[in-house]
Amino acid sequence: MKENNIVFAANTKAGLPRARARYLNQAIQLEETLPSHIVNTAIIFSIALIVLLVIWSHITKIKEVASTRGEVVPAGYIQNVQHLEGGIVSEILVRNGDLVEAGQPLVRLAPPATLSELE
Repeated sequence: MKENNIVFAANTKAGLPRARARYLNQAIQLEETLPSHIVNTAIIFSIALIVLLVIWSHITKIKEVASTRGEVVPAGYIQNVQHLEGGIVSEILVRNGDLVEAGQPLVRLAPPATLSELE
């Protein structure tokens, strides 16, 4: 029996019924047919657009500055920072409101009394 240029058997070797064999043949036909011209064009256009956006993002430099006023609020309770053995601050190197960098010394402590006794 021949329908839509596809040959169907009453029962396949595996014993599949005719309706199931027809759906199986349609699935095979879908796998073997090429995508339409519209689908190919859409895929090529999408890939080209993504490539152009990636190239544009590497070439273009955007300078963005966000200026605002605010205040730093601690997330938890305020904790005291103190020297474990005690100490005297000999020099304060920064003032309130100064910008500091990571690792920059803020204060100088006087040498402990134990070092003075050794000398």
